[in-house]
Amino acid sequence: SLYAGQGRVDDAERLMVDGLERLRATFGSEDGDTIVAMQHLGNLYVSLGRTDEALALIEEAYEANLSLRGEEHPYTIAAMGALANALVQAGDRDGAEQLRRDGLALATDVLGPDHYMTAQFLGGVASLLRETGRPDEAVPLYEDAEERARAALGPGHLHTLRMQHELALVHSALGDREEAERWHVLVVDGGRAAYGRDHHELGWWLVARGVNRVALERKAEALADLEEGRRMLLTGLEANHERVRAADATLAALGASRD
Repeated sequence: SLYAGQGRVDDAERLMVDGLERLRATFGSEDGDTIVAMQHLGNLYVSLGRTDEALALIEEAYEANLSLRGEEHPYTIAAMGALANALVQAGDRDGAEQLRRDGLALATDVLGPDHYMTAQFLGGVASLLRETGRPDEAVPLYEDAEERARAALGPGHLHTLRMQHELALVHSALGDREEAERWHVLVVDGGRAAYGRDHHELGWWLVARGVNRVALERKAEALADLEEGRRMLLTGLEANHERVRAADATLAALGASRD
């Protein structure tokens, strides 16, 4: 998990796969530690865009958590969120939205409205609204989720920064590029401090800021963000990953407009 946080995804995967195999062999697939290891590896695969592998592991972990711990256990609630993320990648937005709404209700009741996982579910529902063309409905949910995450974890925590990144994206979707820029600057600065090194998630935040700066006609700054962001993306992601392709497409368009 520490390697994954540093963007050393090959090292992280090697240890997670080895650990999961040993746990399965020693304690079985229904052991609590095995289930946690299953979900951690699945979450890593989600972050790398390896959807089929992620979905298989996280579905198994969620069902095993339900059986072992019950619906209201925090690990089961976390597994609901992980499964929803995998379903979004797999294109099942209806299934993901239902899970996120159910998870939001459970997290609110069991963990409380001020818990960071409650904020994550709220932000997850907002993300689906933004991604399905309902950004106006998403904004107040994002603002609420960001406030809750900031209160629970602090302004520089990665969970808080991810909410702020989503706020930047939704303001871009609404055409409010200056407000989006304000959030993008906050997120990139916070990401540099939080990661302290190159990381593929920080790379994506740079690419997103670069895309917004293209729209603001700040082309030199956009180019710098896109080039640095693409380089960081490749520290953890393959060259054919959708985020790298998005950076390439924007760089190509920016290059054409500069000629």
